[in-house]
Amino acid sequence: MPYLIKGELTNTIWDNVTLKSTPAQSVKADKEGYAFIGTYGRREMKTDKSERFLSKDQTLCWPEDNGNPDYKLLKGMRAYYVVPTDVQAAKVMFQGEATGIAPIVSISQAEDVKIYNLNGQLMNGSLNDLPKGIYIINGHKIIKK
Repeated sequence: MPYLIKGELTNTIWDNVTLKSTPAQSVKADKEGYAFIGTYGRREMKTDKSERFLSKDQTLCWPEDNGNPDYKLLKGMRAYYVVPTDVQAAKVMFQGEATGIAPIVSISQAEDVKIYNLNGQLMNGSLNDLPKGIYIINGHKIIKK
């Protein structure tokens, strides 16, 4: 399932991420002709403006020949958008509250808290006993490094 992660992260390394051998999926919009498609490997994008990538300013751009022979190659573990070719300008709009990881939240060991993993399973023990990963405690996402 493709996900769009937006943030100020640079040189991020995701530890303990397991990929399953399932086909890459896509998210289709209500309107005909729009989709968000995930990929595992490198992919050559179409140059007819029907396949677009997200730029830093949240604009959907199509690959244009810039003299680099790889100009239309999308790196692996990415996603791209399918947009009707007659749409000249398209942009991604973020609505609502993001479910990102907030700044550090202090949790006292004396607090009676329930710890859940990202699958929603209740974890036994304290945060100190758990392996590195992302957990949900009192509605906050917590990264244990």
